[in-house]
Amino acid sequence: METEILKIILASQGSVNTDYLMSNIGYGSTNQFITNREKFALSSPFGQPKVVARTNLRLCRVKGCLGSCQGLHLCKNFLFSGSCQFTQSRGCSSSHELDSDYNQMILKEHELESLSRTELCTLLLQSDNLLLPSICHDYNNGPGEYGKCQTGFSCERLHICERYLNLDCNCHKSHDFSDPQPFKILQSKGVPDSLIPSLKSVYANKEAIRYADGKGDGSNKSNRQRQQLNSTGRGFSVATNYPAVFPGYGHHVQHNDWHRGRWIARGRGGFRGNRGIRGHWSVSRNQDNRPPQPMYFYQW
Repeated sequence: METEILKIILASQGSVNTDYLMSNIGYGSTNQFITNREKFALSSPFGQPKVVARTNLRLCRVKGCLGSCQGLHLCKNFLFSGSCQFTQSRGCSSSHELDSDYNQMILKEHELESLSRTELCTLLLQSDNLLLPSICHDYNNGPGEYGKCQTGFSCERLHICERYLNLDCNCHKSHDFSDPQPFKILQSKGVPDSLIPSLKSVYANKEAIRYADGKGDGSNKSNRQRQQLNSTGRGFSVATNYPAVFPGYGHHVQHNDWHRGRWIARGRGGFRGNRGIRGHWSVSRNQDNRPPQPMYFYQW
């Protein structure tokens, strides 16, 4: 059943809506397997709960490795497209046999021996952080054509809008992996044109896995902060960083008294705050005559 669920997710570009998976596979059986953090990541980027396929398997990058790496001995170009352009020209020292004895042994250890090359490619692209170039975060911050990225077009990271990965976005940043700068970087990393249409979901899934690893339950603070990008555009939210201001977030608000520079909480176990600013002596006389001013004390 675990392999069946994995194949369903990989057939849906590496991730599926949690409710969809529960309704089509069955809550009991699905919930039993998707808690396996070695194969599945539960995350809610931008409030969209989903299950993302993942693996601890990696491609071996050591030339002449005898197998101590416990990684897959396979040519990256072959993994990406099923062929390698270097086999006929200058030769390629990497293996092009997914069904070799060693690779099959490694795949069985990870319970991935039934996956096709295409399925395995999708799984590794969003799990192995060294297969694809990262997205430039400096580019996504600040105004201008290149944001805060100081290297501009020569940057070795992708200049792609991060919001675009999970949301509809109409900002001036790039929303196309085929644009000159990201396309140049992808080509230099050996990413074929055939994979470019799927990169949006791949990078979105990589981000969801990172969120899940950050908290452990997939519904972390970073996710909630990023949900506010629609309104703030800066990744910062008053509702997230100061949730007590919004009663809808489940935080209790109590009324308190303010008098002569002091405030006292009326709630359970309240404590006295610091003395307020008394101001200039000529003004303090007038403060004695004004009525008590309301203030709020928030319990976190």
